[in-house]
Amino acid sequence: MTATEAPVGIETATADLGRTHVPKGSAITYVSCPPASGNHWPVPQAPIPGRVYGLDDVVVPGAYIHNLEHGQIVVLYRGDDAGAADRLAALQAWYKNAPNSAICNLPTNASLLVARFDKLPAPIVVLSWDIVYPLDSVDTAAIEAFIAKRSDRGPEAMCAAANGGASPTPGPMTSTSPTP
Repeated sequence: MTATEAPVGIETATADLGRTHVPKGSAITYVSCPPASGNHWPVPQAPIPGRVYGLDDVVVPGAYIHNLEHGQIVVLYRGDDAGAADRLAALQAWYKNAPNSAICNLPTNASLLVARFDKLPAPIVVLSWDIVYPLDSVDTAAIEAFIAKRSDRGPEAMCAAANGGASPTPGPMTSTSPTP
């Protein structure tokens, strides 16, 4: 998998690569990096719990794509360069007060995942279903604007399903949930 060149600071739509559930351990090939849709693992391997995953944690597309399918936001960071520890510390500090889902006010741990992924075209890439948003740094204002615009937009949107298929109005951009 090679990093897809997407303009830094620009939300870029990617081709919808489907959403087939495949058995864990199946070889999955993605045509873009990082993928924002495609084949992925089913329950119980994915979706994976929302939290900040550290430098030693392994989170792969086969798992996090299931989170995207459910309308969650995924923030990926490079962990293989000199700025990795600072980047992770900034994301951990931000996550403690990160906004709830902008659509139905789901708590952060149910709507947001932060994970290391080294094959990125930029130090930070924010994802929603079929949307890639590369950033040069931990720009929390840009990430929060993306969350406000793109939360709960996956093909299996969590909030819409909980509301009989209707998307509710956006909730407040504050979080009262503790960091897991």
